Parts: sequence; C-alpha cells; structure tokens
Amino acid sequence: MSPKPSPRQEPEAPAVIQADHVPRNLDKVGSRSGWKRELDHDRAFRMGHLLCKERAKVNDEAKEREIEKAIYRRDAWEKFTECWLLCQANFPGGSDYNRVRVAGVPGSFCDAQIDTKRFMRAVEANLGSRDWMLCRRVCGEGWPIAKAVTDISPSYRDSTLARFRECLDALIEAMETARRG
Repeated sequence: MSPKPSPRQEPEAPAVIQADHVPRNLDKVGSRSGWKRELDHDRAFRMGHLLCKERAKVNDEAKEREIEKAIYRRDAWEKFTECWLLCQANFPGGSDYNRVRVAGVPGSFCDAQIDTKRFMRAVEANLGSRDWMLCRRVCGEGWPIAKAVTDISPSYRDSTLARFRECLDALIEAMETARRG
C-alpha cells in the first residue's frame, strides 16, 4: 500500500507566474492548489469595476441590486467574448478527417459559427455604434477599458468605468433582444 501524500502548503506554480495569475483549488476537497490565469471580466468583477459604488452605498438593498447587476455585466462580457472568439476562429482545413468530423470546404464556417455570427449581427444591430465599438474592443479584442473609452467617447475621460457599465447594460439588453428575435 502506498503512503498517502500530504497536502501541499504552497500552490504548484507554472513556469513563470505573471501578474494575471491567481491561486485556485485543483481538487474538490481543496487540499491541492495551483495557479490559473485570471480573465479580464473576472478581474474587473473582483476589483469592483462592474458595479456603481455610489449607488451601493445607499443601503443594503441597493448594494445587493448593484452586485446582481455586476454579475449580469460580467456574464454578458463573458458571453460576448466567447461569441467573438468563435466568430474569429479559423475553421481547420479538411485534411484531418479523424479529428474534424465536419464535411465541407476547407476554410468554411461550421454551423456553430454561422449561428453565432447571426446572433452577433443581431446584437450589433440592437446596440449603438459607440457601444458596439466599446464592446468589440474591450470584450472581444482585450483592450484596456480606459483606453477604449477615451478613444471612442472622449467626453467620458473622467468617468470611463461609468461609461463602460452603461455599455454593458446596453449589451445585456441587445443580447436579450437578439435572443428573442
């Protein structure tokens, strides 16, 4: 019988730990820990950029409502990012039929990409042009929030996070309208 390994105190590290790495549990018990890269929307949520702190200060009910809105904003950001990456992905050539089980012309889109592109076109049609550009740059292309907002809406130079929250709220509504339509 092999001896039971003792739980590690230090997380198992990747080759190079960078600023966007955060500790995480590797098993359900929580005895083994490791590192993962923190995604932009998770970092913004953790730092409180997706909720309005002035509204959250009013009372406990307002704070709970703002936290709920922040969760919806994070989820919309994540959904936009997934759709954007799926739309931008190249379809592999048809030379490896064992791995890719889709028949078609090499370089063509698969059905999931076609449906996602249709959904993204509907979202774009329901968003304003500046909101779409902000979503595309920050959520899709990974631009910093402040840089994207000051380039697209220079009048919001002093309130970039407020402008981005407005953009995410419009994105939530546009996604709901696109799902219904």
